[in-house]
Amino acid sequence: EKTYLTPKYSSPKYLMPAFLYIAAIHGGYKYEGERKTQKEIAEAFNISIYMIYKWYTHIADTIDVDIEDDV
Repeated sequence: EKTYLTPKYSSPKYLMPAFLYIAAIHGGYKYEGERKTQKEIAEAFNISIYMIYKWYTHIADTIDVDIEDDV
């Protein structure tokens, strides 16, 4: 199915940070005592915070995962 998210923005460059952020939220994963923020992940992958937000919400909706971001 074609959406505004494909094909230009559906590269691993944008998907991997979103999946990592979902894992951090859903699994309560913490690195060195604290959970990484969208900003920290975005800086590590050299992308915008907006791209992480857009993708992690799209992925969560698509696979029907209940995510509560309490950071």
